[in-house]
Amino acid sequence: MRCFSGRKGHLVAINSPEEMAFVQSVVANQTSYVNDAHMNTWIGGVAEHNSEFVWDGFCGDPVRLDGGYTNWCEGEPNSSNGNSEHCVASHIHGTGCWYDFSCYNKANFFVVEYN
Repeated sequence: MRCFSGRKGHLVAINSPEEMAFVQSVVANQTSYVNDAHMNTWIGGVAEHNSEFVWDGFCGDPVRLDGGYTNWCEGEPNSSNGNSEHCVASHIHGTGCWYDFSCYNKANFFVVEYN
């Protein structure tokens, strides 16, 4: 959990198509967003030791991504980088689909929810 001006927050957990659309609109309205670029945002999914993705659990117990709303890109998650892809990012353009990527890679944006 991180704090900003004393407010505790965590990477966003997306639980519906409406929340996904909201995240896309928030990021797309940033001055550094370029509509025709391949830009992405880091969201709160992480892989557990058994490679099942969950929301990070900062709001309580982790929630399995396959137990509710998901928006995986075709063929994802795929651990294409030798099983070192343990974080989740979302493409901002188009469907906003998700893909797994290395937690050490940079994303263009990240979206934080505050309690």
